[in-house]
Amino acid sequence: MPSSDSPQPDVVVADYDSGLRLIDTNFTLGRRLLILTQNASEAKIGHALVRGMRGYLLLGCSLEDVLRGIRLVSDGGAQ
Repeated sequence: MPSSDSPQPDVVVADYDSGLRLIDTNFTLGRRLLILTQNASEAKIGHALVRGMRGYLLLGCSLEDVLRGIRLVSDGGAQ
């Protein structure tokens, strides 16, 4: 476990289920969450965004898309 002196991430990239679990913990306080998943269901995307996810990308997207998503989410936007 990192010490309180270690830098903490501003953006966390997680799969769908892990992301939902993180939302329910204190781990995400002050952090933005970006989901990277194979699930393209509009209902699941909507549910994730309502729960507090800031971004949702599908597996198979380009590395450029992932980096752009992280930057957008880090800057307070949504992807």
